[in-house]
Amino acid sequence: MIHIKTTIVQPIEINAQTLIKLFDTKINIENFKKYKNIKAPCWKQTMDELFNLYSSFIILDNQLINSKDLQAELKSDHFNINDKFNISDFIDDNGLQAYLMFDYRLFQFCIVYELDFVLPLNNIENVTRHEQDKLDFYNCIRNIFVKETDSSYLPSIIFNLQDSLIKEAKKFIDANFNLKDSADSLKILNNSGNITNVAILENLNDKEFEKYSNYLLNLNSLAERNQNYSSPIKIKSVNSKHDNLYFFNGRFHTIILQNQKDKYRYIPIQFQMQYLWFYLSKQINLILEFYNDNILKDNSISKISEYSDKIDAIINKIENLNIFNQKFKLSIEADSKIYHAIEEKWNIENMIKTSNEYVVYFKDYLARIYTKKSSKMEQRQNKILLFITLFQFIALLSVWNDYLNLLSVEFLQKAKGILPLFGSESNLEAFNIYLPIIFFIIILCMFFYIFKNKE
Repeated sequence: MIHIKTTIVQPIEINAQTLIKLFDTKINIENFKKYKNIKAPCWKQTMDELFNLYSSFIILDNQLINSKDLQAELKSDHFNINDKFNISDFIDDNGLQAYLMFDYRLFQFCIVYELDFVLPLNNIENVTRHEQDKLDFYNCIRNIFVKETDSSYLPSIIFNLQDSLIKEAKKFIDANFNLKDSADSLKILNNSGNITNVAILENLNDKEFEKYSNYLLNLNSLAERNQNYSSPIKIKSVNSKHDNLYFFNGRFHTIILQNQKDKYRYIPIQFQMQYLWFYLSKQINLILEFYNDNILKDNSISKISEYSDKIDAIINKIENLNIFNQKFKLSIEADSKIYHAIEEKWNIENMIKTSNEYVVYFKDYLARIYTKKSSKMEQRQNKILLFITLFQFIALLSVWNDYLNLLSVEFLQKAKGILPLFGSESNLEAFNIYLPIIFFIIILCMFFYIFKNKE
């Protein structure tokens, strides 16, 4: 018998508007202590005990689906392997365990499923065969949890489970962050769910180990949407002449071990890569696209100021992500070879660096737009003030005209003290008439000079 431990990591997408609101909220970590006694996956417990790695991850809910209930649901043609076997015949008695996890530092939900299979050695070649235009074992597992399109079939027991966990996540947001959003603020995306199969091949001779390993590795390659024939990573095993095999691929991943005690050892690496990839490509990018689209529609001063303030929250999240990843690398020092091989394949660290650089650039871009718009606004205000000055001066001309009409002979006689400065009464009258005109011409010249040299 070959025992296979299958782990599925299925992120829950939070739409951009809700995620932005979450980034702006304050959290009270004390409120999360009530969740500490909810059972967590074994690999998470181990990493927390040894390195306190997942301290910000809360298990909000865990549910166990009885294996007999699941087997009864799966006994349909939708889950026939190569039209010869039904997947329900290979499900172990442990049942299906589902965990709803929330990371309060990065604000991300995900579901982790664990399901065990037992494959009899006399049938493993046929069960793991990939036949053209037929459903293979790996894709059959995927179809239990993942909808490829809106019209794809999903077992009602899994559909109800996912619906229940999403409702629990929404209830958690409402209770802890006082946010009530639309029904589709949280959802599981189509074609979302990464599957790792850990096969335990114990007590086999060299020929058997190689044969059964090749069955699984070949199935993994052929089951992929984009088929490839890359080689697995070989890991030296203590007290064994066989190497453990780690095959990291696209949708499916196969880890072949010889010791039961190692079955949880590599799941944290799998979880880490899938978690980081989704958060960067689907959540952070989602917000940046939302900001970009909105700036194209409305680049007013108020919107730019709003986004400039909010962009700091994204920078903080990416830095938190980077720190989390560096801490993770320290905790798996013995398996760093695997991490670097996977990281290079999925380009995770470069994604973190590039995302951070882009967010910083976007913030500078907003600052430049703000400066330009502020400058233009100041220029408009200056023009308005100049026109107001001109209108005020025109109004003063009217007052000056009224003043001239009120001049009387008696007033002119009283003004004899300043007449020597002008020479005669006619010169004084001319001065009174032409003075405002001279001022008006000077102001017009100032307008002309300012507009000509506005740059």
